[in-house]
Amino acid sequence: MASIKNCIDWNTNAVALTLAGRKDEAISTIKKSLKVLETLFNASKQGMEIPELQSTSSQQSSYQPPVVSVPIATSTNVNSPANLFTFYPRMFRITSEAKDLSISKILVVLLYNLAVASHMDAITEEIPDPQHLKKVLELYETAMRVAHTSWNTADAEQLLCVLLALTNNVGHIHSHLLNFQQTRESLSLQMHLLARATEENPLAMEDYEIYFESVCVFLDGHDLCLAPAA
Repeated sequence: MASIKNCIDWNTNAVALTLAGRKDEAISTIKKSLKVLETLFNASKQGMEIPELQSTSSQQSSYQPPVVSVPIATSTNVNSPANLFTFYPRMFRITSEAKDLSISKILVVLLYNLAVASHMDAITEEIPDPQHLKKVLELYETAMRVAHTSWNTADAEQLLCVLLALTNNVGHIHSHLLNFQQTRESLSLQMHLLARATEENPLAMEDYEIYFESVCVFLDGHDLCLAPAA
């Protein structure tokens, strides 16, 4: 039976395939990994013992976060000019320091990666298909449900970058589909999560740049204003 290590290796391969422009292969690879993880996740919930992931890094090596973001597009320009959110065009690679990551955390990362690869395909179409975007939204929301039901506060802080990416891209789809209430909720959650970033748990500068392009519309009075400038 395939292991957690296999799933992480497949995820790394999927990121590389996406960078090489082979998105269909990347998506198939992530789906294969998700099938294994789903089986392991359900087994763990039933009390079955799952072998822990072992770190392959040496004790002398410098600290490396459990996940790192990898840009999969050189531009965030997409066919959604009035969108309040800037699309977050990055996937996450699970590093050799992932020994503390539970199955649920790895599951969330892979669900996000599957969603963002499909999301990029949808929004680079000449006319983005709303049904395509809704299917992508379901993937993001599934990842968020897993995090909500399986993670504690420490887990959320460890993978804050993933939660922010999820929230941002969920908001991007809601804004594109003109779901105003859900867009407001995404902006509010984004503000809350950004406030959790600290010196001990920082975000990459390029992430701040993307996220604050979205939340800046929310800073004046904490309300969403869609009125055009005078």
